Amino acid sequence: MKGTTLSFFFVAVVVLASLDFASAATFSLWNQTDFDNCVKLQASVYDYRMYWSIVGDNIEIGLAAKVNGWMGVGISTDGSMDSSGNGSDVWVGWIGGDIGACAGPGGCVLDYRATALQQPIRDATSHLLNRSFGSIDGYKWVKFQRLLVTNDSQDRDITPDEPQYVIHALGNSLPTDIDTFEMHIAGTNYPTYIQFGQSQWACNDSAPTPAGPTVNFYENPTKTWRLNWTLIDDGDSIEFNVSARTSSWWALGINNNENMVGADIMWCSFNGGTGVVVDRKATAHETPGSDAVQNVELVSAESVNGWSTCQLRRKLNTGDAQGDNVIGGSFQKLLWAYDAPSGKRSLVERDCPDFCQHASNTKGLATVDFLTGATAGVSTDDKRKAHGILMLFAWGLLAVAGAFIARYCKTPQGKWVLYGYVWVHLHGFLGILTFVVNLIAFALIVSWVSDRDIDHFKGAHEIIGIIVFICAFFLPLVGVIAELFLKKYRDPNWVGYLIGLTHAWFGKALVLLGLVEIYLGLALYCVPTYVMVTYGVSIACMIALFLAHEVLRWFAPWGSWLGGPGFTYQRVDDDNGSTEMKDFSPENKIPWMNKRAPVQPPLVVKICLWVVQVGLAVAIIGLWIATAVGIGEKDINDPNDSYDSTCAIGTKFQ
Repeated sequence: MKGTTLSFFFVAVVVLASLDFASAATFSLWNQTDFDNCVKLQASVYDYRMYWSIVGDNIEIGLAAKVNGWMGVGISTDGSMDSSGNGSDVWVGWIGGDIGACAGPGGCVLDYRATALQQPIRDATSHLLNRSFGSIDGYKWVKFQRLLVTNDSQDRDITPDEPQYVIHALGNSLPTDIDTFEMHIAGTNYPTYIQFGQSQWACNDSAPTPAGPTVNFYENPTKTWRLNWTLIDDGDSIEFNVSARTSSWWALGINNNENMVGADIMWCSFNGGTGVVVDRKATAHETPGSDAVQNVELVSAESVNGWSTCQLRRKLNTGDAQGDNVIGGSFQKLLWAYDAPSGKRSLVERDCPDFCQHASNTKGLATVDFLTGATAGVSTDDKRKAHGILMLFAWGLLAVAGAFIARYCKTPQGKWVLYGYVWVHLHGFLGILTFVVNLIAFALIVSWVSDRDIDHFKGAHEIIGIIVFICAFFLPLVGVIAELFLKKYRDPNWVGYLIGLTHAWFGKALVLLGLVEIYLGLALYCVPTYVMVTYGVSIACMIALFLAHEVLRWFAPWGSWLGGPGFTYQRVDDDNGSTEMKDFSPENKIPWMNKRAPVQPPLVVKICLWVVQVGLAVAIIGLWIATAVGIGEKDINDPNDSYDSTCAIGTKFQ
């Protein structure tokens, strides 16, 4: 492999759904006298094959499959359809039809360029020669030639001395015109790894298995960590080839469950450009220790242009039960991770004796059958997302609303406020509801952690969360005790006042801690940028709302319908059921509590302040909804879907 010239072949074959696959015929048109090489790209009902021969500076390619649609071959620089926006060379052909410039009963092969994950665009100049088409034995086939190196900026080179990735995809219709053809069928675009200059023939229909090894492929959703593997030594050993977008280290883990604990880790690092591989075992949610016996062999390693690649070998069953997991037998969990570029973790740099912890967005999980090559992504984040949304609802809305009512809505007289004893009931209900929602959210995250058997509750976010959870249970109890104490002794007293004051300040501190906890959770989850923005703006609006009402509270005399609360309590006379309101803080008892502004502002000023408050309240609710939606839509495997600086802070507090 030389530099970044490792290429990725993208082969897309679209087929009609009306095919008759009952035929047992095999493809008889081409054999080893027609082409030097052949592989089966799809050994399913489509029996998709690719043939090729290299003649001088040219390559001749033949495609055959049980299809009635169009077929294509393309080259990518990095394994993506569009070469990460740099453009991939794609050739598309089909048989039959009357489609634009390809009218007639024959067929067509055209030169395209894929610059995005969408319909490829035709090249200005086509370099495909000697094109032919046909049908035989239930198969459709196309054949063409092109130069290995065309010196056209819209084309990609074919490098016979370097292995290249080949993927295929199947669709279900002919193109509607030469510039419009349908997306591939889901689940048919598995890749194959081929070196075009190496002789291989894997298309003998009489053989129960291909003549050459099958190379399987997995790539993370953001195309920053990719793995291909093949069985060697008659299926006794396995060879891994891993590339990651890092110049530091990457890790490949194999386990029978989704946990890091118990995973067999193959770790590759680069020091001064030299690759080193270490066989490790994860026994805790921390840096895995090295195995006593090293059963992984480093075949080759290189680090070029920000990509680090290692080729490794090991036996499927090493016999080391303490250090290694047996590979194969059924689906297993593939754990991947890599060290983020230094610019992405500037806030979490620390003295790492071995290697620094991965970031929250540089790790992932997939389900893989290493023997058959079948892979499937793993979605395990629903409980954690629900936990975050519920905590946002509990501490960002319910708890704040309860605190607001307790401070500003207990004036016993007038309109537009919760007069009488209503405010106490509503405040208490919100406090209890906050605890219930908090309990559900806590149970969800405990379940999520238990599923993975990880030591999760040790970071700042986790520890503060446990404190908040416990305090949320005792806070309503203290409030109830304060009210009962005041009712029992009928007249206001210092003991009841101190209990109530403890409840009030305990509640304020807990709400603030809850808001800080939400921020730490969002940072730890590496939410998208707009989610952090909406959360920050909502906090600013909340502060503005409280300040606006503090102004009203300062200007308002006792009992004003536009004013804030008096320091009053209501008790119910137990003898006759009458309601009595009593001021607990008259001037002759606690004078500093009743200070108000000596001059009242005009009514229009107060009304404007209230209008501002209503607008702020609506904005806060809308921003909370936007934040919750952002949590739900977050793709944890996508670094581009993260707020880098906050994600770094979140990693620091892990």
